[in-house]
Amino acid sequence: MGRKIRAALIDLSGTLFVEEKLVEKSVEAIKALKDAGIKVKYVSNTTTLSRIQLVQKLKWLGFPAQCSDVITSLSSASAYVSKKKLNPLLFLTNEAKTEFRDSGSKEKDSLVIGLSERDFNCDRLSEAMNLLLETKGELIALHKNKYHARSDGLHIGPGAFVTALEYACDISATVIGKPSAKFFKTAIESIDISPPLDFEDCVMIGDDVISDVNGAVKHGMFGLLVKTGKYRPEDRNKVCDYGQTCVLPNIYEAARFVLAHNRILEPSDAKKIFLEVEKKFEVGSSELETLEKRLLEVGAQFESEESFEDVYFDTSSITLMSKDIWLRQRRGEWELKFLPAKSGVNNNLNSSVYQELSEKQSIVSFLANMQSSTVALEDVKPVIKIESLRKKYTFFYGRRKFSFDIDFAKLTSGSETSLYSVGELEAIAGHENEVPICQMQIEEILDTVGIQSTKSKVPGKVIVALWRHNRRVFDSLLSSGVCSKAQAATLASI
Repeated sequence: MGRKIRAALIDLSGTLFVEEKLVEKSVEAIKALKDAGIKVKYVSNTTTLSRIQLVQKLKWLGFPAQCSDVITSLSSASAYVSKKKLNPLLFLTNEAKTEFRDSGSKEKDSLVIGLSERDFNCDRLSEAMNLLLETKGELIALHKNKYHARSDGLHIGPGAFVTALEYACDISATVIGKPSAKFFKTAIESIDISPPLDFEDCVMIGDDVISDVNGAVKHGMFGLLVKTGKYRPEDRNKVCDYGQTCVLPNIYEAARFVLAHNRILEPSDAKKIFLEVEKKFEVGSSELETLEKRLLEVGAQFESEESFEDVYFDTSSITLMSKDIWLRQRRGEWELKFLPAKSGVNNNLNSSVYQELSEKQSIVSFLANMQSSTVALEDVKPVIKIESLRKKYTFFYGRRKFSFDIDFAKLTSGSETSLYSVGELEAIAGHENEVPICQMQIEEILDTVGIQSTKSKVPGKVIVALWRHNRRVFDSLLSSGVCSKAQAATLASI
């Protein structure tokens, strides 16, 4: 997704609503896209309602809509039939049939098939088969979806019946709706914008991994798969190109993703900085083998296994850690991590965002220019020592590289030693506008691997070490808000 997104193609059923029930914050999502100047076109494979009825339903549910905002496989099929001057037998609901003009002739020469459950029986399918065999007519499928979502679960779609007729008549259907290139092209060309849109200017958002997401990606668009409607967990493994897709909880998060992407590409005079976006997770010894196997299954690459020692430093009054500033030495080199100053970064989704300095002179300068207090390297003393064995994996998602680390730590303070294991998933953002995308992708990767996202932050090695071996420092972090009461409660159970 190298260009700014100028238009969004939005699926309807399962993405914005399921029958008469709105998907959470779907109205707000459309408003956010429109307010950002992104053109919105509703694109649907629905074959049970006419375009006028769909517009009425959208308005009733609270979405801004008019007929020109909606492209359906039904309206496209009607145009196709008129252009070819066909007189088809219609396997459609009565509402859907209103999209087609009555030729007045009783002689049928083709078949248009959509979702019409009353026609899905042996007698009607045999009638359709004989028509196609006798006339050598065209089988026109509005789509070949396997199933669709209703409030009571999944229901079979027309795809199985289209396939049955293809097999019985030894023909291939003309598929009008998603994921056909012509359907997407028609939708894009109908959007009034200058300069005209290319596929790469658009994103497709929907709940169908085949028709919505893979169909869009195949034709050059970016595809966002939402976990609503007909979505099933196994669908994430069917995504055709992780470089052009992302899987998100719902349409609102998809809208946030698009807006964050566009902010990244906005011209900026701000100095480029690198931010670590990270989330820690628990790793039990009994779960390790399963976790590593799953990592390899989803495409992660084992990179290395290394041992190292970290020594964390602070002043006697805990000036640094109490401000969420972490000064350490690793392999004799100084490193400093701190929260980015005056940034718009939102540390949501229980992930953390830090800026890191690794040049000694930059660290000295930062410490000397801190607000309210200054610190020199000569003023700091060792607080805790941690020896770690790290297994490091890398994972690419959305063309971004993620580090997937599993640490087995030996925590030492004075003569006391204890063991702790923890995992961390980390990405590097080149600008604060990239942080929301990194956070969303981290959540999706953890879900893909099978790691349950926790409501509170999992404590890192340093926090656990201080809890166990330097309670005075830990209490300072608790009183300053660097550690939460929820974390303290978690630590009590470790």
